[in-house]
Amino acid sequence: MRFVPRSGMFSRPLRLALAGLWVAGACLAGMTAILSFTHHLDQAIPYAVITVLLVLMAIYTARGQRVVLMVGLAICALQPIAAIAAGWELLNGISKSQVHKLDDLGIDPTFGVALNVVFSVVASVLAVWAYREWRAAGRS
Repeated sequence: MRFVPRSGMFSRPLRLALAGLWVAGACLAGMTAILSFTHHLDQAIPYAVITVLLVLMAIYTARGQRVVLMVGLAICALQPIAAIAAGWELLNGISKSQVHKLDDLGIDPTFGVALNVVFSVVASVLAVWAYREWRAAGRS
């Protein structure tokens, strides 16, 4: 069993996996920002801000900055709800407003929602991984 410090820091592989998730999210938000610039400038700005924030989260998570890491893990812990909601939407029909928004950006709505499901599932797995490390550290 690998030693996990009691200080609340998680293993390097977990931190790098979480940072990778934030980079993936930044790529998705950045692409959406670029697509929004040509269609809806008012929507592009929040996506651009989210892109920058996710890049910063990735950097500080990889470095093991405790507050950013804990905020990120809290976000991941909520992702099972997002995965279930997006999965339900895939099975029962995507809302008209969501379809319209994604169509305007040139994104297939089913693909967009499915990508959301995948992202949320990966984040959920990382939350479980972190919980297991935290529990293991408490027992040692």
